[in-house]
Amino acid sequence: MIITKLQGGLGNQMFQYATGRHLAHLNNTELKLDISAYNNQSKNDTPRKYSLGNFNIKENFSTKKDNKEIGLPNMTTKNIFLRIYRKFFRDLETKKPIYERALINEQYFGFCPDILKLKENAYLSGNWQSEKYFSDITDIIRKDFSIKNESSAYKQMGQQILSASNPISLHIRRGDYVHNKITNQYHGVCSLDYYKKAIGIIKGKIENPTFFIFSDDIEWIKENLQTNSPIIFVSNGKLKDYEELILMSKCKHNIIANSSFSWWGAWLNNNTNKIVIAPQKWFESLERTKDNPCLKDWVKI
Repeated sequence: MIITKLQGGLGNQMFQYATGRHLAHLNNTELKLDISAYNNQSKNDTPRKYSLGNFNIKENFSTKKDNKEIGLPNMTTKNIFLRIYRKFFRDLETKKPIYERALINEQYFGFCPDILKLKENAYLSGNWQSEKYFSDITDIIRKDFSIKNESSAYKQMGQQILSASNPISLHIRRGDYVHNKITNQYHGVCSLDYYKKAIGIIKGKIENPTFFIFSDDIEWIKENLQTNSPIIFVSNGKLKDYEELILMSKCKHNIIANSSFSWWGAWLNNNTNKIVIAPQKWFESLERTKDNPCLKDWVKI
């Protein structure tokens, strides 16, 4: 079996699922989801919850027995001796060729082709933020990430997007990116100047655009972002996060933040002529200035 560890917010979970889904598909084996991380969240982390159950995914949760069958040590115990053993286990695994490991820890940001060559049982632990991990099964992933139950608010906004003149999604991520010091130092936040430039590029290429605004801080946007094009504020408290993500994909073009959330909104967009504008700088951390999961044909500014 393939077990993938889910952690982080919705966008991260989608990357983790998609990579595990492809690996399981390649080996014609079972994919299981480990969601235990959501029961052991640090006080310093932004509170998260498992969210993929709202999509039409293959939902099968792993158990301690599954971990044992793969060959992992007890991953939840607090016993100090087993903690030492777990560290020894991880160090031992790292020294093995990747094909022989039970525990596959992501070693670096970006695509590691050896992951998709795994033939044995494996436990995936990482973010896996690269389209290359699942680009061969695009149709499967798109189908899996469709909504199970569409609310009336979702349907209504979806219809508004479809009937608009050249709908453009614009996602502004603030929240913990602004207010959590550690998160801010690591991720940073896209500047107002970035969004002004992005809007200018879109208006230079697209006639009569209508901007659909997605954000966790709508009031800030109303106070700071101006354009003479029509604007519709989507994030009104009536829609769930997964509904907003899919609604982004219903727009013809996308302006995204340095966030896996709006990355998926743009990636799931089926418009073959779509324009996606993304930040050139994905991370604030100096160690990660060259890391960027955006596709080559996306416009980076």
